[in-house]
Amino acid sequence: MIAFIRLSLSAFALIGAATVADRAAAQTADRNGCYTPPRQCVRGEVLWLEGGRLLTARMTNNCPGRIYIKFCNLRRNGTQDCGADGLAPGRTKAWSTYNAVRPARSGYRYTGSLRGGSDWVCAGRVPGWNNDLRL
Repeated sequence: MIAFIRLSLSAFALIGAATVADRAAAQTADRNGCYTPPRQCVRGEVLWLEGGRLLTARMTNNCPGRIYIKFCNLRRNGTQDCGADGLAPGRTKAWSTYNAVRPARSGYRYTGSLRGGSDWVCAGRVPGWNNDLRL
């Protein structure tokens, strides 16, 4: 199961768009390129590979602009195997974990970040960004 979590930011201003895909998001982005993406614009799926030994969560960005996404899979020992990455519109990120629980428990959270150099700024404005995901 993939969890959809909406995060919001405040203090937006108009900036110019870097690419055609980013234009809609850029109209509400602040000076750092941070914006609030639409709810549920990321599609997620989980796959069991290698005869069921490897859990792979795939997340596709269907948002109007680039996002910064944090993703986690739950291991059998109860710890979360997590990562984070910038994801352009239309792109897919896969995150794989050995020794994952069955049934699969994966999740993600995301925020709008048009500039890779500002991912930490955008994520830092989201309360609880660094907290464990509720899987």
